Amino acid sequence: MQFRVTEIEFDFDNDEEFTQHHYDNITADTLGQIWEADDEDDLVEEITCATGWCIKSIDYRIICRPSMELGVIACSDEFEIVEDSSNFVHIMDGEQTVRLTMPRKTLDDIVSQIYSRVDYHF
Repeated sequence: MQFRVTEIEFDFDNDEEFTQHHYDNITADTLGQIWEADDEDDLVEEITCATGWCIKSIDYRIICRPSMELGVIACSDEFEIVEDSSNFVHIMDGEQTVRLTMPRKTLDDIVSQIYSRVDYHF
């Protein structure tokens, strides 16, 4: 799975070897990457190994976790729209919970309606 870390706190306590700037850079580098891991525990292990620092707390989003049965149509760090083999579309949140299911044609009709009402003149 792919993860985007949205917040992280490292255990920089009791370390006087580095400056705050150094700690800020480690945090920024961690937040700026897409991490590949099997689950949350593996994510923590990956980041700990990459940075050399233990993690006190972490918040993240799972990114576009397609399976063989689902074709990803669109995604962001907060949702993904996938189509299954029976031509139904599922809108799922970042935790992979299905929030809405509809036939693909219904989604296409909604998108067409939206586009027909958009004014492209500025």
